[in-house]
Amino acid sequence: MQNSPPASYAAFENPALDSSLDIKFEQLFETLPEAIFILRGLNIVECNEHATKLFECSSKKELVGHDFPSLCLDKSKKSLRTHEQNMFMIESALDEGRCDFDTSYFKKNGESFFSRTSLVKLSSTADDACAAIVRDITQYSKNEAEINILAYKDSLTGLYNRRYFMKHLSALLRTAGGKPLAVLFFDLDGFKKINDNLGHANGDKLLQVVAKKSQKHNWPCEECCTNRRR
Repeated sequence: MQNSPPASYAAFENPALDSSLDIKFEQLFETLPEAIFILRGLNIVECNEHATKLFECSSKKELVGHDFPSLCLDKSKKSLRTHEQNMFMIESALDEGRCDFDTSYFKKNGESFFSRTSLVKLSSTADDACAAIVRDITQYSKNEAEINILAYKDSLTGLYNRRYFMKHLSALLRTAGGKPLAVLFFDLDGFKKINDNLGHANGDKLLQVVAKKSQKHNWPCEECCTNRRR
Protein backbone atom coordinates (compact mmCIF):
# COMPACT_ATOMS: atom_id res chain seq x y z
CA MET A 1 0.00 0.00 0.00
CA GLN A 2 1.25 3.49 -0.81
CA ASN A 3 2.16 5.82 2.01
CA SER A 4 -0.05 8.55 0.58
CA PRO A 5 -3.76 7.94 -0.08
CA PRO A 6 -4.78 7.31 -3.70
CA ALA A 7 -6.48 10.11 -5.57
CA SER A 8 -9.59 7.95 -5.76
CA TYR A 9 -10.16 8.54 -2.05
CA ALA A 10 -11.69 11.85 -3.20
CA ALA A 11 -14.84 9.83 -3.77
CA PHE A 12 -15.26 9.56 0.00
CA GLU A 13 -15.65 13.30 0.36
CA ASN A 14 -19.36 12.56 0.56
CA PRO A 15 -19.83 10.16 3.52
CA ALA A 16 -23.13 8.92 2.11
CA LEU A 17 -21.39 7.53 -1.00
CA ASP A 18 -24.03 9.15 -3.23
CA SER A 19 -24.61 8.62 -6.94
CA SER A 20 -21.62 10.80 -7.87
CA LEU A 21 -19.27 8.02 -6.70
CA ASP A 22 -17.40 6.43 -9.56
CA ILE A 23 -18.89 2.97 -10.08
CA LYS A 24 -15.54 1.29 -10.69
CA PHE A 25 -14.06 2.61 -7.47
CA GLU A 26 -17.20 1.60 -5.59
CA GLN A 27 -16.79 -1.95 -6.90
CA LEU A 28 -13.14 -1.94 -5.81
CA PHE A 29 -14.12 -0.65 -2.37
CA GLU A 30 -16.68 -3.42 -1.95
CA THR A 31 -14.60 -6.30 -3.30
CA LEU A 32 -11.27 -5.66 -1.55
CA PRO A 33 -10.44 -8.60 0.81
CA GLU A 34 -9.85 -6.19 3.69
CA ALA A 35 -12.28 -4.46 6.02
CA ILE A 36 -12.40 -0.74 5.25
CA PHE A 37 -14.10 1.89 7.40
CA ILE A 38 -14.54 5.57 6.61
CA LEU A 39 -14.25 7.61 9.80
CA ARG A 40 -15.03 11.17 10.77
CA GLY A 41 -13.30 11.59 14.08
CA LEU A 42 -14.00 8.28 15.82
CA ASN A 43 -17.38 7.77 14.15
CA ILE A 44 -17.91 5.17 11.39
CA VAL A 45 -19.74 6.80 8.47
CA GLU A 46 -19.27 3.98 5.93
CA CYS A 47 -17.75 0.52 5.56
CA ASN A 48 -17.46 -2.15 2.89
CA GLU A 49 -19.03 -5.60 2.76
CA HIS A 50 -15.87 -7.33 3.95
CA ALA A 51 -16.10 -5.34 7.18
CA THR A 52 -19.53 -6.82 7.90
CA LYS A 53 -18.20 -10.32 7.15
CA LEU A 54 -15.09 -9.89 9.28
CA PHE A 55 -17.09 -8.70 12.29
CA GLU A 56 -19.91 -11.19 11.48
CA CYS A 57 -22.62 -8.55 11.22
CA SER A 58 -25.78 -9.08 9.17
CA SER A 59 -25.60 -5.62 7.55
CA LYS A 60 -23.61 -2.40 7.48
CA LYS A 61 -26.22 -0.80 9.74
CA GLU A 62 -24.71 -2.69 12.67
CA LEU A 63 -21.41 -0.85 12.13
CA VAL A 64 -22.22 2.51 10.57
CA GLY A 65 -22.96 5.20 13.13
CA HIS A 66 -20.94 3.55 15.90
CA ASP A 67 -17.61 4.71 17.28
CA PHE A 68 -14.71 2.82 15.72
CA PRO A 69 -13.12 2.15 19.17
CA SER A 70 -16.28 0.29 20.20
CA LEU A 71 -15.08 -2.57 17.99
CA CYS A 72 -12.32 -3.10 20.57
CA LEU A 73 -14.81 -3.63 23.40
CA ASP A 74 -15.27 -7.14 24.80
CA LYS A 75 -18.56 -8.37 26.31
CA SER A 76 -17.75 -6.65 29.60
CA LYS A 77 -17.45 -3.36 27.65
CA LYS A 78 -13.80 -3.11 28.68
CA SER A 79 -11.67 -1.43 26.04
CA LEU A 80 -8.18 -2.63 25.12
CA ARG A 81 -7.19 0.98 24.47
CA THR A 82 -8.00 4.18 26.31
CA HIS A 83 -9.92 7.03 24.68
CA GLU A 84 -6.73 9.08 24.72
CA GLN A 85 -4.86 6.32 22.85
CA ASN A 86 -7.60 6.13 20.21
CA MET A 87 -7.58 9.89 19.75
CA PHE A 88 -3.77 9.92 19.51
CA MET A 89 -3.82 7.41 16.64
CA ILE A 90 -6.57 9.31 14.81
CA GLU A 91 -4.69 12.59 15.24
CA SER A 92 -1.44 10.94 14.10
CA ALA A 93 -3.14 9.79 10.89
CA LEU A 94 -4.58 13.28 10.31
CA ASP A 95 -1.28 15.06 11.05
CA GLU A 96 1.15 12.67 9.36
CA GLY A 97 -1.13 11.13 6.74
CA ARG A 98 -0.97 7.59 8.12
CA CYS A 99 -0.76 5.58 11.35
CA ASP A 100 -0.26 1.78 11.60
CA PHE A 101 -0.79 -0.35 14.69
CA ASP A 102 -1.67 -3.90 15.80
CA THR A 103 -4.60 -4.57 18.12
CA SER A 104 -7.42 -7.00 18.90
CA TYR A 105 -11.04 -6.51 17.85
CA PHE A 106 -14.20 -8.33 18.87
CA LYS A 107 -16.77 -9.77 16.48
CA LYS A 108 -20.50 -9.52 17.08
CA ASN A 109 -20.48 -12.98 18.74
CA GLY A 110 -17.75 -11.90 21.18
CA GLU A 111 -14.93 -13.79 19.46
CA SER A 112 -11.70 -11.82 19.27
CA PHE A 113 -9.16 -11.64 16.46
CA PHE A 114 -5.78 -9.95 16.10
CA SER A 115 -5.47 -7.27 13.46
CA ARG A 116 -3.06 -4.93 11.74
CA THR A 117 -4.82 -1.61 11.22
CA SER A 118 -3.83 1.31 9.00
CA LEU A 119 -5.42 4.72 9.47
CA VAL A 120 -5.02 6.80 6.32
CA LYS A 121 -6.04 10.45 6.01
CA LEU A 122 -8.36 11.21 3.11
CA SER A 123 -6.32 13.98 1.56
CA SER A 124 -9.13 15.45 -0.51
CA THR A 125 -11.22 16.31 2.54
CA ALA A 126 -10.90 19.44 4.62
CA ASP A 127 -12.25 17.87 7.80
CA ASP A 128 -11.10 15.00 10.02
CA ALA A 129 -12.02 12.15 7.66
CA CYS A 130 -9.80 9.09 7.36
CA ALA A 131 -9.98 5.48 6.22
CA ALA A 132 -9.30 2.56 8.57
CA ILE A 133 -8.07 -0.61 6.82
CA VAL A 134 -8.36 -3.66 9.10
CA ARG A 135 -6.53 -6.90 8.25
CA ASP A 136 -7.06 -10.10 10.22
CA ILE A 137 -3.55 -11.40 11.03
CA THR A 138 -4.58 -13.88 13.74
CA GLN A 139 -3.26 -16.93 11.91
CA TYR A 140 -0.14 -15.09 10.78
CA SER A 141 0.62 -14.13 14.39
CA LYS A 142 0.11 -17.72 15.54
CA ASN A 143 2.42 -19.02 12.82
CA GLU A 144 5.03 -16.41 13.70
CA ALA A 145 4.84 -17.36 17.38
CA GLU A 146 5.24 -21.06 16.53
CA ILE A 147 8.26 -20.31 14.32
CA ASN A 148 9.85 -18.30 17.15
CA ILE A 149 9.25 -21.21 19.55
CA LEU A 150 10.93 -23.64 17.14
CA ALA A 151 13.83 -21.26 16.56
CA TYR A 152 14.49 -20.12 20.12
CA LYS A 153 13.16 -22.77 22.52
CA ASP A 154 14.39 -26.23 23.41
CA SER A 155 11.73 -28.79 22.45
CA LEU A 156 12.39 -31.05 25.46
CA THR A 157 12.64 -28.62 28.38
CA GLY A 158 10.78 -25.58 27.04
CA LEU A 159 13.71 -23.38 28.05
CA TYR A 160 15.28 -20.85 25.70
CA ASN A 161 18.12 -22.39 23.70
CA ARG A 162 21.69 -21.34 22.97
CA ARG A 163 20.66 -19.33 19.89
CA TYR A 164 18.29 -17.19 21.96
CA PHE A 165 20.82 -16.88 24.77
CA MET A 166 23.49 -15.46 22.47
CA LYS A 167 21.04 -13.07 20.83
CA HIS A 168 19.60 -11.90 24.15
CA LEU A 169 23.02 -11.53 25.76
CA SER A 170 24.27 -9.45 22.83
CA ALA A 171 21.26 -7.15 23.16
CA LEU A 172 21.84 -6.76 26.92
CA LEU A 173 25.50 -5.93 26.39
CA ARG A 174 24.60 -3.25 23.85
CA THR A 175 22.10 -1.59 26.19
CA ALA A 176 23.81 -2.15 29.55
CA GLY A 177 25.21 1.37 29.57
CA GLY A 178 28.02 0.49 31.98
CA LYS A 179 25.74 -1.26 34.46
CA PRO A 180 27.02 -4.57 35.92
CA LEU A 181 25.84 -7.72 34.17
CA ALA A 182 26.24 -11.32 35.31
CA VAL A 183 25.67 -14.73 33.74
CA LEU A 184 25.09 -17.78 35.98
CA PHE A 185 26.01 -21.23 34.68
CA PHE A 186 25.23 -24.53 36.38
CA ASP A 187 25.74 -28.13 35.27
CA LEU A 188 24.38 -31.55 36.29
CA ASP A 189 27.14 -33.70 37.76
CA GLY A 190 27.05 -37.38 36.77
CA PHE A 191 24.30 -36.88 34.20
CA LYS A 192 26.05 -39.15 31.71
CA LYS A 193 25.83 -42.04 34.19
CA ILE A 194 22.06 -41.57 34.40
CA ASN A 195 21.76 -41.80 30.62
CA ASP A 196 24.06 -44.83 30.46
CA ASN A 197 22.53 -46.76 33.38
CA LEU A 198 18.86 -45.71 33.36
CA GLY A 199 18.39 -44.87 29.69
CA HIS A 200 17.93 -41.63 27.77
CA ALA A 201 14.19 -41.55 28.45
CA ASN A 202 14.83 -41.21 32.18
CA GLY A 203 17.61 -38.73 31.47
CA ASP A 204 15.11 -36.60 29.53
CA LYS A 205 12.65 -36.73 32.44
CA LEU A 206 15.36 -35.51 34.80
CA LEU A 207 16.15 -32.60 32.49
CA GLN A 208 12.46 -31.66 32.40
CA VAL A 209 12.26 -31.71 36.21
CA VAL A 210 15.35 -29.52 36.53
CA ALA A 211 13.97 -27.12 33.90
CA LYS A 212 10.68 -26.72 35.78
CA LYS A 213 12.49 -26.13 39.07
CA SER A 214 14.80 -23.56 37.48
CA GLN A 215 11.81 -21.65 36.10
CA LYS A 216 9.99 -21.68 39.46
CA HIS A 217 13.06 -20.55 41.40
CA ASN A 218 12.86 -16.87 42.23
CA TRP A 219 16.25 -15.92 40.78
CA PRO A 220 16.92 -12.24 40.04
CA CYS A 221 17.51 -12.94 36.35
CA GLU A 222 15.79 -12.14 33.07
CA GLU A 223 15.82 -15.53 31.35
CA CYS A 224 16.70 -19.15 32.01
CA CYS A 225 18.29 -20.92 29.04
CA THR A 226 19.71 -24.34 28.24
CA ASN A 227 22.76 -25.42 26.27
CA ARG A 228 21.39 -28.93 25.75
CA ARG A 229 22.51 -30.52 22.49
CA ARG A 230 19.73 -32.25 20.62
